Amino acid sequence: RPLWTLRWESARLTGVDQKQVIGEVTPASGEILRVNEPSIPFSAERGRGDQVQKHLDLVGNVKLSSQSPKATLFCQSLRYDASAKIVIAKGNVRVESVSGTLSTDQELWATPDLRIVGTKDEFLQSRSGLP
Repeated sequence: RPLWTLRWESARLTGVDQKQVIGEVTPASGEILRVNEPSIPFSAERGRGDQVQKHLDLVGNVKLSSQSPKATLFCQSLRYDASAKIVIAKGNVRVESVSGTLSTDQELWATPDLRIVGTKDEFLQSRSGLP
């Protein structure tokens, strides 16, 4: 099943590997798809998706928006690891929610719905308590 949708205006093909097209798209927009839960929209200046490795990479003015809870993440680069269901945000990271705004130059890890957000250690500690 698809892990995300990815839309673009232009694409640059760099190769084909094991039935997979490899390249970069600009601008990138789409949704992270989840089973029985709302999809999570994103946008960025550039994007690259790898359905085999299950990684989605976004670069430049990245925006990821969750509806439940209502929160938006902004950063300069983001990697979504669909296998681990982890978002890793870097560069001028900001998360805005009804609880307030978190801004940092540190790398932040999060669940795609932004329910858990923190440094790598904080994230892994918080997530270890999840079912």
